[in-house]
Amino acid sequence: MFLTPINKIDFSKVQEFCESWAEGPRVEYKSSLANVAKVVSSLANTSGGIIIFGVEIDKTTNMPRLPITGMKNAGGFEESVTQACIQGVYPPIMPAVKLVPIPSSPENVVVVVKITESLDAPHAIENSTKVFIRVNSATEPVQLADIDRIEWLLSRRKGSESRREGIIKTALEKFKLPGVPRLSVIIGPLYPHRNILTRDGLEEKVEILKTKHQLSYLVSGFRKSQDGYISSRPLSSQEGVCHVAISFYGFLFFVENLSVVKQGKEGSEFRVIRLEQVVKGVAEFAKAAMIVLDQNETINLFLRVRLESASGLAIFPGENYFLHHWYEDHKVVDTDIVIQGEEVIALAALKNQLTEAIKRLVRQLMWAFNWSDESVDERTEAILRANRLLGC
Repeated sequence: MFLTPINKIDFSKVQEFCESWAEGPRVEYKSSLANVAKVVSSLANTSGGIIIFGVEIDKTTNMPRLPITGMKNAGGFEESVTQACIQGVYPPIMPAVKLVPIPSSPENVVVVVKITESLDAPHAIENSTKVFIRVNSATEPVQLADIDRIEWLLSRRKGSESRREGIIKTALEKFKLPGVPRLSVIIGPLYPHRNILTRDGLEEKVEILKTKHQLSYLVSGFRKSQDGYISSRPLSSQEGVCHVAISFYGFLFFVENLSVVKQGKEGSEFRVIRLEQVVKGVAEFAKAAMIVLDQNETINLFLRVRLESASGLAIFPGENYFLHHWYEDHKVVDTDIVIQGEEVIALAALKNQLTEAIKRLVRQLMWAFNWSDESVDERTEAILRANRLLGC
């Protein structure tokens, strides 16, 4: 449910979520509508998450007790939650709220509340006197922040976006060939503020990537760099050059300088890349991200797919589509265009929800190539299935 729009959440999704997720840093269950401001602010101050009111938990396992019984629908639940978030929290928070009836007992409901990691943190309650955060505690995931933590909350996002973009720009500049079409996939923390990987820890992860998972873009080995590990290797003459980097900040970079040329029957040259290159690049790097960052499950990940110098370039479904009229209908004609797609997803939700995230990313790229959303979704899922990458 982390990626599911609030208006599309139904009881089946609530049931599936409760069967899979224990209460923890990004998840809270409440049997009644209580302590709304405290729970909401703690999630906003940390990594965001989901609250479900109307669900009891087993104190020994922190898992919800099934079947879900819900709460009697007394009316006004959505308004009460919104009011608590606006009037009881400073700065105010605007939550996403959905009332979900229990099919077996329609008079009972659960209330699903989605909270995003906030740029306005810290959020305080009780007349701005208390700031709560989420912690990795099985018994009490909500904790009162101390002064140092509040100071950190105040400063951690200041300039975080410019820091993230600076990290990305510096990394990509190492691989840039002016005028050459290139595909880049970037995955890393949404709000980077410190190194989250040590040299020894990253070295161990790199060895796992090379020896156990056989990711196709990581087979040439890595060498140490100032800010992590880097790998560059030429592909075949028709596929350009591939670059990979992993930084101590937790960013993974994949850049492929594209020089693909196909000869058309009419004697014209087709500058093309296959959709499979894009889809596999995103999916395999998401898989790598889960391996590299598996001890940082509370972070939100930033995913960006980018095509540069794409003028005259087309993305084709496969070899059977190298037809002149198809190329003319689907190539990029703008000489200065940069095509880009972005997604934000919790690392903890990446494995189960990656397919939908990839579809959204690819759709954001394909508008420039005159593809329909339905065709993009269908072909993206087929590529993931064929390469055994569904859900990674």
